[in-house]
Amino acid sequence: MVLLVNLLIVMTTGFLILWPFLKKEVDIDYFSESNSGEFKKRELLFSTLGEIEFDYKMNKLSEEDYKQLKLIHQEQAVKILDQEDKEVEYELQKELSRLKSSK
Repeated sequence: MVLLVNLLIVMTTGFLILWPFLKKEVDIDYFSESNSGEFKKRELLFSTLGEIEFDYKMNKLSEEDYKQLKLIHQEQAVKILDQEDKEVEYELQKELSRLKSSK
């Protein structure tokens, strides 16, 4: 009986360890194909900014390196957010024009 319980524990542990490698990864893209690349780029950029902040607080980066890296990545983030704002504004203007013409 003890042997059976030990075997069950070993099999369960092995299954839990191997499961992430065996399952097929399902990537559900909630965004259109054209926006998914930009979305991933934005998420990577903000993740990097968080890592820079974390590394600085953990004393892995000097203050000079921290400021330089943060400035570079913040400038890129601003560009991306500005582009997104322009795209949203364009879509809103297009929808507003459509609604006005349908009246």
